[in-house]
Amino acid sequence: MPSIKKIFPLFLLIQILIVPPVNSEVYKWVDENGKTVYGDKPGSENAKQIQIKKTTESDSALIKNREQKRNKLLDVMEQEREEKITLKEKEKEEKIKQQEKCAELLSEEKRRAEIDKYEQYISKNC
Repeated sequence: MPSIKKIFPLFLLIQILIVPPVNSEVYKWVDENGKTVYGDKPGSENAKQIQIKKTTESDSALIKNREQKRNKLLDVMEQEREEKITLKEKEKEEKIKQQEKCAELLSEEKRRAEIDKYEQYISKNC
C-alpha cells in the first residue's frame, strides 16, 4: 500500500490543476434609494462591470510607505499610552503620600490646641 507521503503531493497537484483560476468580476450600480452599490453579481439592469486595477510597483511602494507610517504612529501611540499609565501611577502614589500625611493622628493636647485655635478664629471672624 502506498504511503500518505507519496500520495499527498500527487493529490495536491491534481487539486491545483482541477481548480479553475479565480476570475472575480465586480459590478457597480445605483439602487432604488440612490446609493451606489458594488457586488460580485449584477444587482440590477443598470449594473456595469468595472475593472479593478492591478497593483503595480509604485502601488506596492506606496502601500509599504503607508504601512511604515502606520506602524510608526502605532509605536508613538503605544509610547504615549505607557507614559500616561506611568503618570497615573505617580499621581496615585502622590495622592497616597498626601493622604498619609493628612492622616497623622494628633495627640490629645495637639487636638485640643487645634480646636481652640479654630474656635478663636470663628469667634473673631463670625
